[in-house]
Amino acid sequence: MKATADNYPRFPLYVVSKGRAEYMMTSKALSRMGVQHNIIVEPQEIEAYSASIAAMGLLATVVPLDLSYKGRYDCCDKLGLTKSTGPGPARNFAWEHSVSLGAKWHWVMDDNIKRFYLYNRGLRVKAETPAIWRAMEDFVLRYCNVAMAGPMYAMFAFTGPGRRLPPFIMNTRIYSCNLIRNDVPFR
Repeated sequence: MKATADNYPRFPLYVVSKGRAEYMMTSKALSRMGVQHNIIVEPQEIEAYSASIAAMGLLATVVPLDLSYKGRYDCCDKLGLTKSTGPGPARNFAWEHSVSLGAKWHWVMDDNIKRFYLYNRGLRVKAETPAIWRAMEDFVLRYCNVAMAGPMYAMFAFTGPGRRLPPFIMNTRIYSCNLIRNDVPFR
């Protein structure tokens, strides 16, 4: 399938990354598919990520994390900021960044995804165009009561003869790759 303008994602894509300038697995996967995206990194890593993006020819734009998001982050425990906040502040920053662009939804992904797949008749097929993003967006936009959606991890999607996955599963976890509606009040 040839990629056309209506096959590209309509909402911004963000990859949250830290300490992975040499690898950027998700960015490489998105770039192979021809998808422009943003990589959110802490200010001290901007130079390393920018150099790697240029060297690898990735379709990525570095967006510096506003560190105030780390300071304001509610870790929901008694340890607070005495331990790592993980990707939560960067995810919240991506959310607000997409709102500032006027987007109604946004994608946010971890930097641990090597490839994206489609499932068809029990077989796993490599996704090689950006059309999967638009297809997921089109599906979700049919409904008014969906706040978050995303693809299933391959390790949970067993393939082979006689194995069929339903086209979607409601009210389950979504890991590492999320499409989030921006008007939801929860962070």
